[in-house]
Amino acid sequence: MPIMAVQEQNDARGAARVLARTIKKCVDDARDPARHKTSFRNMYHLLESYRSHRFIPLEYQPRSERGPESLNILPSADQHVGDLRIALESALDQIYDDREKGIVSLEQVMRSMAYPDKLPAPQLEDKERTSEFLSTFIDRLYAAG
Repeated sequence: MPIMAVQEQNDARGAARVLARTIKKCVDDARDPARHKTSFRNMYHLLESYRSHRFIPLEYQPRSERGPESLNILPSADQHVGDLRIALESALDQIYDDREKGIVSLEQVMRSMAYPDKLPAPQLEDKERTSEFLSTFIDRLYAAG
């Protein structure tokens, strides 16, 4: 996030891409999941946020064309949240038959990988679907901008 702050940008898509790439590398056994618990936790919170309100209240909607917010030269803090929602929904729909069950499956895989000493290892099929979802999600985020 510091790079985005320096450039006066706050792009939800960029942060989500970093999380998804890190977790994908862990799922694909290229990185040690125990060292990336924070990424798993943040992706879990992203999924829970989507589940609770679909990011709809976070989308920027101008109150007027020439209202006081038009004087602000900084980008909206919620920039591209709608793109994030669309990418997430598209990836869930492509990989899973049901969005809710897909989120539950993703969360179970991430929990079991982040805490292998407390939970059993995920099934190979579940790991493969999680990896496929993350690839699709990343691709959708890049396509959005």
